[in-house]
Amino acid sequence: MLAQVQTPAFAAVARRIVDDAHALAEHLIVRGYRVLTAGSDNHIVVVDVDAAGVSGLVAERALESCGIVVNKNRIPGDTKPPTVTSGIRLGTNGLALRGLGPAEMARCVELIHRALTTVQPHGDREFALDEGVRQEIRAEVADLCAAFPIPGYPASAAQRDALQSANALAPVGAVR
Repeated sequence: MLAQVQTPAFAAVARRIVDDAHALAEHLIVRGYRVLTAGSDNHIVVVDVDAAGVSGLVAERALESCGIVVNKNRIPGDTKPPTVTSGIRLGTNGLALRGLGPAEMARCVELIHRALTTVQPHGDREFALDEGVRQEIRAEVADLCAAFPIPGYPASAAQRDALQSANALAPVGAVR
């Protein structure tokens, strides 16, 4: 397994992870979001969404309802409780693995921005989001995922058979 990290393909994905994070941060900043540390040196981008008028919890739930997975995240000086937060955290590992590159980050940010500027927060925990907008964003997310599928997923019949055989041969109590 460790041999994989020495391959050019692994190096390309690792580079794309960081490049995607840089591009994601840049596009968020252009849209007026406050990105902590003004960008990223790794795969994580943390954004202050309180400045956009929504809590981290509302942003997390609204985006998830559109098919976009982020995590609420505390930010420096956060006055909201950890169960609510003022920020969100976005990661680029999954995007890079699918093959999305810096060029696609503008589209990703456009979808995030559309959801966050359309959502109507009702306090820090509840929200309303126009169902038409939600469905439009979900459809665009689905199109993006279809254009950049997860490599090897769904697994082919041969891959499933090989995995089942390997699991059947594993000693009892072995980690599978």
